[in-house]
Amino acid sequence: MNVLEAKSATDHDKMTGTKTRFSLQEPLSGIDSMVEILQCLKSMGTKLKTVQANFSPHEFSATMNIETQIRGEEVEERVERRLQETEWKLLVLAEASRIEDY
Repeated sequence: MNVLEAKSATDHDKMTGTKTRFSLQEPLSGIDSMVEILQCLKSMGTKLKTVQANFSPHEFSATMNIETQIRGEEVEERVERRLQETEWKLLVLAEASRIEDY
């Protein structure tokens, strides 16, 4: 997974505007990945301003403008970890489903 991040200089009420881009190659489920990103951001208390997402069988990518009190790098790390966990869970579920089919 590639995570790219660029910060803007907006700062009010200790909230910092951050533009973050997430990209996942060959996702098992782009929709599940998007839901996990949104849940992760919500759990960190971020305010989502805009989202632009692209879904294809080969790549899931999303560019988000968020406001957060947490450093941009920490947001990236948490979201990346959540996406890795989600992909792992989806892979395990798919594998378990195949085993049950035999």
